[in-house]
Amino acid sequence: MKAQRSFLFAITLVFCLIAAGSALAAPPPGGVFTYRRVFKSSSPEFIEIKINEGSDQSTYEIRQLDDDPGALPFEVSSALRSKIFELIAELSYFRGLDLDVHRKIANLGEKTFRWDRDGQTNEVRFNYTVNTAATQLLQICEGLARQQELIELLQRLVGRMRGGLNVVMVTAMVLFSGISGSKMADVAAVGAVLVPASRKSGQNPGSTVALLAASAVMAETIPPCINLIILGFVANLSIGGLFVAGLLPARRAANLDPMTALREE
Repeated sequence: MKAQRSFLFAITLVFCLIAAGSALAAPPPGGVFTYRRVFKSSSPEFIEIKINEGSDQSTYEIRQLDDDPGALPFEVSSALRSKIFELIAELSYFRGLDLDVHRKIANLGEKTFRWDRDGQTNEVRFNYTVNTAATQLLQICEGLARQQELIELLQRLVGRMRGGLNVVMVTAMVLFSGISGSKMADVAAVGAVLVPASRKSGQNPGSTVALLAASAVMAETIPPCINLIILGFVANLSIGGLFVAGLLPARRAANLDPMTALREE
């Protein structure tokens, strides 16, 4: 009996040591992906986004070349981050990669994909590419940059008002709703930026999420809402009439949501 217990203990110990060795041998997710675009005489001239493989915390820098450098933090969702690093792996982490088409086309700005990990750096630069994975990665990075530009613009316009961050959130939801037509896409785009910002400013996280959810409900009536299009098609109703009918409740909700949030502060 004692011999059997000793044998089982020895087997368990061996498996534990093997698992510990595998965990130590596996490299930690510590890579950093950097996207940079330099396009002189444009606005903005300089864009740089850095995304950490093992953390939601990322940084962005959007400015003119003559402006003082300074990166600002923002968060990238785990789902989007996973997609980004899947594309990077598909591109072999930019190792020995040539993405440029090498044709005489207009100058679209120098783009750079860079991968840093464990002291090793892989980098590729291009003006225009037809590589599918690189194009998808470029579109994601440019979308993140445009998202930050829009939020910064709204913060400059109304951010200094009392409850300005709440007004920025509702206004951003209105604008994104008029672009995407999907409230899930609106919540993902706006919430990823403004929820961390409200948390840093000391606001109640529950109130922030409640305002975001209420703004998402408001987005159901803002053209071009997908649900209104489906309703008009199934019920044989005028889609244009549904869009017009949805503008008034959307406008009232856009006015009342920030006021309600201010009253709760």
